Amino acid sequence: MQISRLFSKHSTTLFFLIAGLGFTISTLVYLRGDDIVSNINQLVRNKIPAYDNLRLLNNQLSEQERYLYEFYATQDESVFDKGFKTANLLARNLVENLEDNTFTHEARELVNLQLMMITNAADNLHTALADDAQQWDTAREELLVISEARRNALPALLRLQQNVQREIYQKSLQANTNVQSVRYLVIAYSFAIAILIFIFARAINAYFNASNQRERLAMFPHRTPNPIITLDRHNQIVFSNPAYQRLTDKLGMSDATIWRQISEQLSKQQALAESSAQGFRRFEVSLAGYALECELHWLSVQQEWDLHLTDITARKQAEKRLTYQATHHPDSGLFNEYQLQARLQTLFEEQQNSSLVLIQLRQHAQLLSSMGSQSTKQLCSELGIGFSQLTSKIAPPNSDVFHLGDHTFAIIFPTTLTPDGLTSVIQQLFSYVEQYPRIQSHQLEIDAGVVNQTSLTAPDDMMRYAHMALERAAASDVAGWTVYDAQLGSQVERARQLIADMRDALQHDAFELYFQPQARLDNQQMVGAEVLLRWNKDGEFVSPGEFIPLAESCGLILPLGDWVLNKACQQAMQLFADAGREFVVAVNISPIQFSQRDFLDKVRHALQSSGMPAHLLELEITEGATMHNELDTISLLHELHDLGVMLSIDDFGTGYSSLSYLSRFPLHKLKIDQSFVRHLLSDPNYLSIVHSVIELGKSLNLTLIAEGVEEPKQAELLRELGCAEMQGYLYSRPLPYDQLLSFIQRH
Repeated sequence: MQISRLFSKHSTTLFFLIAGLGFTISTLVYLRGDDIVSNINQLVRNKIPAYDNLRLLNNQLSEQERYLYEFYATQDESVFDKGFKTANLLARNLVENLEDNTFTHEARELVNLQLMMITNAADNLHTALADDAQQWDTAREELLVISEARRNALPALLRLQQNVQREIYQKSLQANTNVQSVRYLVIAYSFAIAILIFIFARAINAYFNASNQRERLAMFPHRTPNPIITLDRHNQIVFSNPAYQRLTDKLGMSDATIWRQISEQLSKQQALAESSAQGFRRFEVSLAGYALECELHWLSVQQEWDLHLTDITARKQAEKRLTYQATHHPDSGLFNEYQLQARLQTLFEEQQNSSLVLIQLRQHAQLLSSMGSQSTKQLCSELGIGFSQLTSKIAPPNSDVFHLGDHTFAIIFPTTLTPDGLTSVIQQLFSYVEQYPRIQSHQLEIDAGVVNQTSLTAPDDMMRYAHMALERAAASDVAGWTVYDAQLGSQVERARQLIADMRDALQHDAFELYFQPQARLDNQQMVGAEVLLRWNKDGEFVSPGEFIPLAESCGLILPLGDWVLNKACQQAMQLFADAGREFVVAVNISPIQFSQRDFLDKVRHALQSSGMPAHLLELEITEGATMHNELDTISLLHELHDLGVMLSIDDFGTGYSSLSYLSRFPLHKLKIDQSFVRHLLSDPNYLSIVHSVIELGKSLNLTLIAEGVEEPKQAELLRELGCAEMQGYLYSRPLPYDQLLSFIQRH
């Protein structure tokens, strides 16, 4: 306001001040500019051309000398006439054209004298070389004269160049000084104008701002979309804007109803605002399903309260949706793993005993293949909702069901169930699944792992032990549940340690091969040996029945199988050499190993690297390994047969071989499983099975060998049934290399 009033009062003075400054600056700029033009004209018309001519004159003197030396060397008349004479003429013209203020009389006389000497010496040089006798000594003397004359003229020319250069520098410096002065004058004038314009603009801006602010302040309460209420010290409404009226209409509530519902919270917040230094409070209220954020301001001058209301219902709903998504499974709507961890943490913090059950659907992979992802997700969600509904009926209060993964669920019982109570609940869960309708010929089955909180100290331990129990249940061939106990924990820890030790044993070649001899039943002559893997871990003999399944579960069966195959071929060749005879060596092949695409290459490599004849290697393939991808299996078996190796079906009769495919396999031998041989003498059913297998083998022209033969009567009966070979403790136990060598030498 003050700036605008001052501007109105002194506007005429300000105008004349700007005009006077402009005239003064313009006059000074004109005078300085005239000096600049004069200096530049002198430089352009006189000094710079004079400097260039002096430099060119110096160059022409050097050119004359160069042409004369070239003429001396070549006697080329064109060099003398066109080169030297042209340069000489140009040099004389340059001397004549230089002005007296550049070329002093003494310097002009000196340069002319040296030019004359060069001209005379050049003529003498030309005469000496033009003569038939070619006076070389005279020519060289004239060249020396020419060089001396050029050197004598050079100092005078250099002094003249320096003088002219100095004058050019002084003129340019003077011009720069004038330009700098003009620049400063312009800057000073511009700065002064800018200050005056700034003052002028401030005055105008202050006027408009004051007007706009008054209008804005007057209209703000009416235009804002947020309700504003002004209250006196007795909380009586002094003012309310139109937005507040719209809010009451939306809520369908009167002023009295609104204040009755928020009066208690409002009084509390007013007391807090009065006691604080800022005199400000923010709080939230809920009215008729709407969430409102309230900002309460104490206006000490007016002795009034300003209450600003903001509808945050949409934000609260969005926060609620995000919270739901963070704590619930997106498909089933059940609590998710995050909520499970939070619930377990609360139970542990409250030191409340509880039980945790993890449930997993067995056929998830098959359902994905047959039904697709979306249908399988829907099925799992329905199962989870069913678990939740059933749990609410049969479990203790506050038990919750959680949907962890696509096909994994968890149930928390907030108390430790008795064994009978736990069994009852889980059996009912299993019954619910068993009664579920079949899905595309699949009967749904589940596995469960159970752990009680007793003596556990952390939620992570409870989850880990529950997973251990679930893994043990899922590993069984039959659906069921496992309750975690210390023994199971020890077994799982031992399994993990064995896996780690197996990796180390593979790296350090710590496994060992044993050989169990095989013999003909009619004459007891040894015809071969089966390779068996043994592991002595720190003095402890680990059973293959324990570590082989672990190797298959963790993926170590592939490197382990490769090691056995290569080691068996190497030791077989050494054994043939030491024993002085050859026989068939049988190597068991894991179904996982057999299904690899590079299996044929690995067999070929084992034979080539060891030098073992292919017909002495027998690959024992389990019956189950041949039942997947039958066409690929037939192709691989034929390629192995073409390679020359022997092929046999191990544990025949325990799987589900299709006879139509079996007849198409290029096999050499069927191996009767020891489970049939063990009951051969005591159970007629097993006798019938063995007799059928032998007859089947004969019809396919296959050699029959029975494993697990431990009694002479078993051997005699097998021989009578037509079995050709046997393997078992009756003939020999599995032997290490040295003992096998002694056994061969005795037999």
